[in-house]
Amino acid sequence: MDLQRQAEPHPRLAEDALVDYVRAFAELAEAHHRLPDGWRHLTPSHLLLAEGRLFNLALRPANMSKMPDQFCYANAAALARTHDLLYTEGIAAISHNRQTLCLPHAWCTDTDGTAIDATWASGTGIAYLGIAFTDRSLWPEDNRGTLDHHQKAEPLLRDGLTADQVAAVGRPLAPPR
Repeated sequence: MDLQRQAEPHPRLAEDALVDYVRAFAELAEAHHRLPDGWRHLTPSHLLLAEGRLFNLALRPANMSKMPDQFCYANAAALARTHDLLYTEGIAAISHNRQTLCLPHAWCTDTDGTAIDATWASGTGIAYLGIAFTDRSLWPEDNRGTLDHHQKAEPLLRDGLTADQVAAVGRPLAPPR
């Protein structure tokens, strides 16, 4: 697939803000809850920090139409199925009024670790942190995300991810500062 890389003046700053946002959620959860016995991860934020990766930005190819707003999970799963891409879910950042806003989101990823967003207009997403799922049973059938879907997320939090459930695409997170 021929993807045009998206130019972003300060992608590292957006990625840092995104990772800091997820770390803040994890720390907040740790302040009020303890990890259940035998569980690998307390929250989806902890799972993202352990298994998530950062993805390069690309403009959506001209042959892929923008899909309906507010249906990112269903949109990404449908696009992944029809274009042989990976369904990827996590947190993405947008720039709004000179502020970086972080939102739960889903997108597609190619084998080079490039984010292809079916929902947002090209250029809206400025940083993507997520997990590229190869296990299609973890892809949504409706517009409920895997990490927010109790029946799908609980085993991932309890047992962790296996190598056959995810693709090692994108860039691993740097250790905390």
